[in-house]
Amino acid sequence: MTDTRPFENTLPPPEGTPQSNLPVPPAGSGGPEQVVGRRIGAALIDLVVLMVLSFLVATLFGGASAGGGEVGFALTGGPALMLMAAIPAYYIILEGLRGQTVGKMLLGIRVVAADGTPAGWGAVVVRTLLRIVDGFFFYLVGLIVMLASPRKQRVGDMAAKTLVVRA
Repeated sequence: MTDTRPFENTLPPPEGTPQSNLPVPPAGSGGPEQVVGRRIGAALIDLVVLMVLSFLVATLFGGASAGGGEVGFALTGGPALMLMAAIPAYYIILEGLRGQTVGKMLLGIRVVAADGTPAGWGAVVVRTLLRIVDGFFFYLVGLIVMLASPRKQRVGDMAAKTLVVRA
């Protein structure tokens, strides 16, 4: 029989830190320890979505070119600012409304608050803004932090007190 109670188990805090009140789901419940591969896949899907979005914006408002096996685009001024705003908006709007980006939807995972409730807009904004830190060295920082974290959180998740779990 599967235990369907809310997240009641907690991990002990790292040595020398005060007791944490952030619960984690029990093993086998689709908690953060089981979604690392899905998170990586979702990030790759989101990257493709954002590349397509970038190309569409560049085609409509900037200079896009394709030929000789190469595709490229150049944006300056307003269109470049629009694209720079669209990328974080993609994460904030989708995760704020549904807890899921396109990649997360396709791979069956979602962002939640650490207590298992839907993540609020403030938390989603914090975790999105900290993608800048997580994204250093092609997201290597975020990956290493996530793999080393007991709750499989990247820097943005830790600051926002969010988890990524199965939907």
